[in-house]
Parts: sequence; structure tokens; C-alpha cells
Amino acid sequence: MRRTEPEDHGPVRYGPPPPDQGLPVLPELAAVLSAAAARPEALPPGGQPALLDAACGYWDRRGLHTTLDRVVAAPGAPALLLALTAALGGDVLLPRPCAAWWEPEARALGRS
Repeated sequence: MRRTEPEDHGPVRYGPPPPDQGLPVLPELAAVLSAAAARPEALPPGGQPALLDAACGYWDRRGLHTTLDRVVAAPGAPALLLALTAALGGDVLLPRPCAAWWEPEARALGRS
């Protein structure tokens, strides 16, 4: 049986071309991020006072009055949910399906 000869058809596209790099970074944001990159000190647990004050102002404008001792900041939902699960007692009810990290964290905290 004779092998077929490969033919050069050029690049094969299976969909639309990839998008550009996205929106440009705002100059104000670039300046703040550049200034923060040079600071080696860690931020306080729960968030900086300025961030927490801004969060309180956000909720105050929406009718939920809060104070700095009732607000916390974290790098995402997983860290906040782990802290909440650790702080509260009782069992944990997990839906099915659930995020892959929920069950191991509940078990690590000794919750069933």
C-alpha cells in the first residue's frame, strides 16, 4: 500500500483567532501596583485599615452599617470560608457537587 504524500496546507484554524492581550492597565493602577511591589513587609492579617475602612464605606452606602471590627479581607473566598468554618462550631453540610477543596478543608478541621 502506498503512503500518501504530506501536503502543505498551512496552519489549520479550528476557531476564531485568539483575542488581543485585553484592556490596557489604567495608569493610576499601574502606579499603585508598582509602588506596592517595592514594599517587602507583609500586610496585617484581615486587611489594612484603609481597605477595611473602604469596605465599611461600601456597605454603609448600601444601607448595611458596619464597623472596622466586623469586617475582614482575604485573598479570596477559599480563605474566608476556611476561617469561617474554623471559627464556627458544628457540622458542615456540603452540597453535591461542590468545590473540590471544600471537603478536605472540612476534614482537616475535624468536621463531619
